[in-house]
Amino acid sequence: MSNAQNDEPTEERKMQPEDFETLRKTYGNDVTAFVAEARTLEVRTPPEHRRFLIGEVASSGLQSDTPASRRAVVEYLVEHLRSEQADVRAMVERVLQEFRKDDFSDPARAQLRLILEEQPLTVPLCRIAGIAEEASALPKLEAAAAKGFAERTVALKTDVPWNAALAATRIGAQRWQANLEDRLAAEPDVVQRATLLFRDLGYTKSQASFDRLAQYLESDVRLPTLKPTQAQGEREAAHAARVIVAHVTGGPNPEGLTDDELVAATKQWAANLERWPIWR
Repeated sequence: MSNAQNDEPTEERKMQPEDFETLRKTYGNDVTAFVAEARTLEVRTPPEHRRFLIGEVASSGLQSDTPASRRAVVEYLVEHLRSEQADVRAMVERVLQEFRKDDFSDPARAQLRLILEEQPLTVPLCRIAGIAEEASALPKLEAAAAKGFAERTVALKTDVPWNAALAATRIGAQRWQANLEDRLAAEPDVVQRATLLFRDLGYTKSQASFDRLAQYLESDVRLPTLKPTQAQGEREAAHAARVIVAHVTGGPNPEGLTDDELVAATKQWAANLERWPIWR
């Protein structure tokens, strides 16, 4: 007589968050194989754990120097921009902004174009379209930018028109450059200027934006101190220098440098440039 308990099918084990990191390490440099495995694993992954699986795939792409691997990961991530799970979608929107233009393959671009056509613009979609330098998005981005920027600087981070103008400029619509620079020049708060607006100008990859940032290397203004033990706050010029060197090739390495050393090194390096070597 058979054992009824043994005759019952065994339920397939559901994947857990710790499994995904192990898988990523197991596949190592074979990122494309990991992407293929991730697609099959999603059906075994409870909805509340899917973002962990997708996050490990994203990490494997960001850690890879192989163009094909990075493109495979971006294709996989773009597929999930349509996810019905808000946590998955938010994670994918965030991590796609860490990739580069060349990481977007033709299939990834085709998917992105459809999403940009079908969905209303959001700040993440503006930023991703800009990073991909997807020219087909320009009409929609410029229409959004034309609605005018938020007045309060703290609101710009979540302001679609502002981010649409940044993305349009990055793609090549130079008509927005003056608007961006005017907004920077009108900012009276050194903290907002140095910590938000400098980074946003750096995102544009525009030669004019970097010329403008370089002007702030001459600034003697300091940000407020963050703790009582600080004798003085950070230099505004150092914030400009950090944005510049984060986006260019061949610039000074800021690691281990004081504010003054970084500013001096950036000025010396930039003095010999005919054109900013912007790569990201």
